[in-house]
Formats: sequence, C-alpha cells, structure tokens
Amino acid sequence: MRNACFVADRSGVSAPLRVATATCATLTTLLYTQYAFGQANIADQTQPEQTCTERGCVITYEASFFARYKPVTALDMLRNVPGFQIQDGGESRGFGGAAGNVLINSERQATKSESTSDILGRLPANAVRQIIIIRGQTGGLDVRGQSVVANVIVDTNAGSPFTWSASSVYNASAPGFFPTGAISYSKQKGGLSYTLGIEGERYQRLFQGPEELITGAGAIAENRDEIFQEDGWRGQTSFNGQYKQGRTAVRLNASVGFFDEAGGETSVRVPTNGDPSVFFVQPDEDEEFSLEVGGDIERSFDNKITAKIIGLYTRTDFREDAGLDIGPTPDTLFRQTETLRERLSTETIARLEVDYAGIKGHLLEFSAEGAINRLESEFGLLQDADDGLGLVRQDVPGANTTVTETRGDFSISDSFRVGPIAVDAILAAEASTIEQVGDFQEERSFFFWAPNLTLTWTPSETTQLRLRGLRSIAQLDFGDFVSSTDLGDIELQLGNPELAPETTWTVDFSVERRFGAIGILSLTAFHDWISDVQDVLPLGGVLETPGNIGDGFRAGIRGEGAMPLDWLGVKNGRLDFSGEYQFSGVTDPVTGSERRLSNERGFEYSVAFRQDFIEQRWAWGSDIFVSDRFFLFNLDELEERVDRPDWDAFIETTRLANLRIRLTAQNILNTGPSRDRAVFVGQRGFAPVLFSEVRERNTGRTFELSVEGRF
Repeated sequence: MRNACFVADRSGVSAPLRVATATCATLTTLLYTQYAFGQANIADQTQPEQTCTERGCVITYEASFFARYKPVTALDMLRNVPGFQIQDGGESRGFGGAAGNVLINSERQATKSESTSDILGRLPANAVRQIIIIRGQTGGLDVRGQSVVANVIVDTNAGSPFTWSASSVYNASAPGFFPTGAISYSKQKGGLSYTLGIEGERYQRLFQGPEELITGAGAIAENRDEIFQEDGWRGQTSFNGQYKQGRTAVRLNASVGFFDEAGGETSVRVPTNGDPSVFFVQPDEDEEFSLEVGGDIERSFDNKITAKIIGLYTRTDFREDAGLDIGPTPDTLFRQTETLRERLSTETIARLEVDYAGIKGHLLEFSAEGAINRLESEFGLLQDADDGLGLVRQDVPGANTTVTETRGDFSISDSFRVGPIAVDAILAAEASTIEQVGDFQEERSFFFWAPNLTLTWTPSETTQLRLRGLRSIAQLDFGDFVSSTDLGDIELQLGNPELAPETTWTVDFSVERRFGAIGILSLTAFHDWISDVQDVLPLGGVLETPGNIGDGFRAGIRGEGAMPLDWLGVKNGRLDFSGEYQFSGVTDPVTGSERRLSNERGFEYSVAFRQDFIEQRWAWGSDIFVSDRFFLFNLDELEERVDRPDWDAFIETTRLANLRIRLTAQNILNTGPSRDRAVFVGQRGFAPVLFSEVRERNTGRTFELSVEGRF
C-alpha cells in the first residue's frame, strides 16, 4: 500500500534468505565462507545498492544488474536475484494469509489462483526499472508473515508492448511433440496501465516401469508391466489493469482458464505360477473450468492514513470420469467399476485494510476480512455384481454433499524499533463456522488467535539476525469432507465431516550473510508444535478416513545461498543452492508408538549452476534435485515413496535477433517415483504382511526447445 520510496524509507531492513542456528560450527562456516566469497572477482556485474535508514537496510538491484542473463520477462529477472526464493502463496486461508513474497510497484495483486509470478511472466524485462529486496521488517507491505520481500518496480510505458514465447517438448520414451505458446500485451496511457495475456499448452504426463507383487513369505507372485500416460490441453486468458488519479488507485485482475485431459493406466499382470496374464486398464478423463475476478480501491487521505478495499471471487468446475476394465486380452476387457465425480468450488472474499503512520516511530495496520468458501460435490460409483445385470450403482456414504465455511478475521499490527531491534508485532484472530449438508449433516464453529512477533537485528549492511514466533491455521481441504475411491488400489476413501483445522506454533531463528554482488548464505533453525495433526484416522479397526490424530512436532534447519565462481576460475559462473533437514513426530493412532509425520521428507536439497559467456551471448547450466523418502500410514497399509534424483541441463543463446533460444534436457537420469506398498492381514503393526507391491517408474528423458522474445 505504499510507493517505492516509502518502502525504502520506512520498511527497509535486511533479512534472511532462510535462517540459522547460533552454533560454533555455523559461525565457523560463516567466517570461512566470508573469506572465500571475499576472494571472488565478479566480472561484468553491477553491484547492488544498499540503502539504510533507522529501520534497517534494503538492497536495490538496478536493471543493469541482470543484463548478463539476457532476460525477456520481469520474471526472468526476479529468478536471478541472488538468494531469493519466490513464494507465490495462494493456498492459505482467505486473502490476508495467502500472501506470497513478491510485490509489483509496492502492491500485492488482488488474486489467489493466478500468482504474482504469472503476472511478472507477462511483463517485458525492459519495463523493469529495479528490484528492491526488503529484508526483515516488512510492516505495511500486505505480506503478512514474510521476512524477505521482493518489490519489482515496473514502468509498462517504458518496455516493449508485446512479449511472446513458444516451445515444444519431446519425450524420448513416448515420441510426440507437445507445443506451448503465450503472448502478452502491455500498455500505459496517462493514469491507465494494463496487461493482456493469452497462453495455451498441449502436455503429457508419463510414468512407466515394472512392479512386482510379493507374497507375505517373500516370493514373487506376479510381475507387472505398467504405464500411465495422460495427454491434455490447457489454456488461459488474463487481464491485469490499474488506473491512478490523484490519491486514488483502482486495480482489476481477471483470469479464465481450462484444462481437458484424457488417458489412464494400463497394467499387464503375469502370474509366476503359469496362470494366464490379466490386463488392468484404468481410463480417466478430467476437465476443469476456472474463473477469478479480483480488484481493489486504494485511497491515501493524507500522509498518515491509507485505506484499501479488496474484493475477490474464484470459481472452479471440475468433472472426472474414471473406470476399471479387466480382461485376459486388450480386446476382451469388461468394465468392473465406473465412477463419476463433479465438484464446484467457490471462494468469495471482502477485505478492508487501513495503514496509519501518525505516531512517530510506528506504523500501525488494521485489517478485517470476511470470506465464504463452498464445495458442492457429487460422486457416483457403479460396480459389476457378477449377476449378468452389468454395472449397478452403489451406495457410498458422504458421496453427495455441500460444505460451506463462513469465516471472519481481523488483525492489528505495529512496526517499530526498540534500540537496535526492529519489531513487527501482529495480533490476529479468526472465527469460522463450517456447515455440511447432504449425505452428511454437520455444523461446527471455531475460534483461533494467531499472533506473530518478529525481532530483527541488523548489525551491519551485510549481516542480519531474526527471531520469529507465530501461530498459523491450516486451510482445510474440503475434498476430505466427501467420499471417493482409489481405483488403482481398489479402495474406498470415506469423507469426514468432523475435520478440524490443523494449527501450528512456530519458532525460528535466522542469520543471513551477504558477500559482494552475488554471494549470500542464509540458515534457519525452526521448531513447529502442531495441534490436531491431520492424517488417516482409523474407524473401529475396520475403516479409515481423513481425520485429526493428535499433537505432533517438526524441527530442523534449512539454508540457501548463492556464490560466484570466478574465484575458482569459472568466469561469470554462479552456483545457487538450497536444502533442508528435518525430523518430525506424532503418536500413531494404530500402533500407539511415535513415528514421523506422513508425507514429510527427512531432507531435500537442490544445486543449480550457470555460466554466462557475455561477449559471445550464450550461456549454459545444470541443476539437480535430491530428496529423502516419505511414508503414508493407513489402517492396514504402509507405503514408502521416493522421488529419485532429478537432473536437468540447458544451453541458450541470444545471438539471433535478440531472441532467447534455449534447449533443455530434462530428467537426464530417466528417473521417477518409486513405491513400496505393504498390505497387512489386519491392522498395521499387529498383523503379518499379506502382500507387497514394489514399483519403480520413470518419466522419460525429455527435450524442450523454447524461443522467447519481445517487440
């Protein structure tokens, strides 16, 4: 809600790129890294400018800093800010809590389903004047809970009006070309500025590989050759506009999108005892239509008070037709199961924000928000009863229902200093009522306090420490309130009308150190205390449903950074890295013992390398992502899943008509997800294994040729 100068003067502070522990080992690492980075000779790189006030420091990257990367869009520039990780938000409750960490001209966009990254991807790079990184104290920026914020300063009248891109993907495992295209138009005339965009894509999802069915005694009972392939089309049109007149600004964002995909999984199952092979085919067809309209009106009444009214409406219509066909040959399949799912989800939000700067040394913010979330779901299940009558509709409890959440929240916050410490303090609360009608009848009310306190100390322009404590309320997935099926594992998934939101108290400590134009190292130590952990809840030792299983925790350390490689002799080379290690725990509702949280990895890290040959106008690079296994805990099943290492590489040039032409090799190792699913005779932990399914799939090596330009 403020212009770029106001941000620099009142919000500036430095911040973490993710944070750190204050141990001797960490401090030693920081000192060593400082020395190593200090030896770097960064060629042809414009130094970012530090701007410091009584509130701290901000870092300003002028457009010239990004020249070496030959950006086409504003998003290309933001992705090359050292140590900055884009967080688009959009999945949290309401509008206030769904903020990402990116602003455009000091303003958050009135949108959720369309991210700020999407909008920046349509703006030409030569319209960007500078990118300001605000570290630490972020009061007044409409980005609650963020400690590092990027403010992209754009002048749409200065850039090329048209930005476009075209690409095609080829998968070596399933030959075929899948094109993508996008074009946008940006214009400014007087106080009116706007961007129009349209994009379309033909895509494919592919997973293939062997699976073994293993008996409880450890013998291979069946060999399976499986392939999942789904082709689809996706398209979207969008509008982002703003009109300014004096102290008043009006903004409007709108988008319409769709996708239509069809395919499914085929499994050829060959018993090892000599019995005939069996074909399992699961056809699936999905289609979705989405609409979002959002806007705001902002008025600055004087130098002390600014008010903004925000409205947002989203709607998603989804339909899925699926089936399970079984037979001895592909030509003799018969339909065993058929499902139809239709869902209409909407969200309506109204929000008021007021900033008050009339008290010296303080910036007060007030906000109030009302929201209505609704899901209307219908689910039909038909199965063959082996009586010659064909498919017969089955009664599924909770299959047809409507869930409505009405919620209101408010917050008051203050940004100020106590000596050298910058303080951001937020007191927030929310009240909500969830009502479910249809097959399930239920109504419940909730009230939560959600305070947030951040203390930031910036002893120098290059170093910052931050201590933060906050409470967050998770957004419920209304899909967990209604029943469905998993045809792949032949399971019924019951809905639970008594789900409660998961809440988390978080304390983290961060330290960040910057070195020159590119070098940065940031570490964060964190601990989460979780109430009402949402997982699979057993019902009477027979059935299971999504539910709250008690209290849990999560703790660990994460870090990220960037470093130039000139000091190693790699001229204009750069390395970006990030990683996280954590452990977690919750009491298992089936076994009564402590185990890790479902879907939680113990570690993950990524490393990306890039080298630019500036005079020759080409570049190359590579990145790799590695992660730990994770588990799913059901009543009578235990699944271990692993996403195997993913390695990509690219080469690009801008020598031809200033177009950026890039060739990317993806999934060079031809890896994919693997799964080990153990099914027990009875309850997990108390009964022997009935059988196991051991699957290892790959997604194929793909090659993408892309061309981007502006005019």
